[in-house]
Amino acid sequence: MLFRSDYKSITNVLSTINSNYSYECWPVGYHKLTTNVDYENAYRQLFEKKVDSVTVIRNKGFLVTGSHITELVPVEYDGKVTGILCVEKPMDELDKIKRFFASVTGKAMLAFILVLTFSYGIFLHKRILKPLSIITEEAERFARETSAPEKPLCSLIKNTDEIGVLARSIDKMTADTLENLKRITNDAVERESTKTQLDVARRIQYGIVPAQTHIPGGRFEVFALSDPARSVGGDFYDCFRVDNGKICVAVGDVSGKGIGAALFMVTTKTMLREHLREGLDPASALNTVNDSLCALNPEELFVTAFVAVLEIKTGRLVYANAGHTRPLIISENAVFSDGGTC
Repeated sequence: MLFRSDYKSITNVLSTINSNYSYECWPVGYHKLTTNVDYENAYRQLFEKKVDSVTVIRNKGFLVTGSHITELVPVEYDGKVTGILCVEKPMDELDKIKRFFASVTGKAMLAFILVLTFSYGIFLHKRILKPLSIITEEAERFARETSAPEKPLCSLIKNTDEIGVLARSIDKMTADTLENLKRITNDAVERESTKTQLDVARRIQYGIVPAQTHIPGGRFEVFALSDPARSVGGDFYDCFRVDNGKICVAVGDVSGKGIGAALFMVTTKTMLREHLREGLDPASALNTVNDSLCALNPEELFVTAFVAVLEIKTGRLVYANAGHTRPLIISENAVFSDGGTC
């Protein structure tokens, strides 16, 4: 407690020291000159009520008290400042507090950084590294097995970010790839089945329709030639002698390709030959065969045919046309004729 005398000296009224400090208490009535300008200015400002408090920091050049900080507040009586209350702390205590605070703060920051790093590591593992690992494993499995996964990636990866988009895209790519492979496989099987059918039809055609036929005679000869295309179907011809001195000739074409058309051709040719050998004229033979085919034709195939019967002795030719291309007559002077109405 300092009582006002002038601004260049102080008089102690009460002094108390913390037992942890090395300061000495001033006796009551101790008088001391104010040799420090900072304190002199502080006293003046407080006594003249220019400020409510003053803080003075002395941090070097003090051998007696050492570096310290002093807080000064005025003591008023009857509206006048009659003294000054001073609280002084050594700077080394504040330094200890600062060092302690810095140490605690540093440790807290380190702990916070470690927790943050650990948490971020867990986040990276859960949200990025693990999903990417699952995607990589699925890609390797699909490249190795080319089969559907047990579970789609979108059921294992719930991310809504780019990784989730990537997982859903891979699921779609996997499904599209498997669908394309299935379609390609089915197409290959279908092509192989078609090829097999064509091979069987070709063998049937070669077995039923000879490559060439020659029927010699006195006044007439019959020559037939078959040169089938690669796509085997129901084209056929037939020529043969009958006992009554006649030669029968038939040419036909079944709609469609493959085994069905070849079998339909075999049936048509066999029935035509049978009815012509029985002595039916071409028109009757065609009508009879047509009725039989219509009764047994679940695939609704059809055949066009031209049938002719030549009497060898008279040279008379009787023919009938069932929707087939009309025949051509080639005379000795190489004049072509379509033979008139068939």
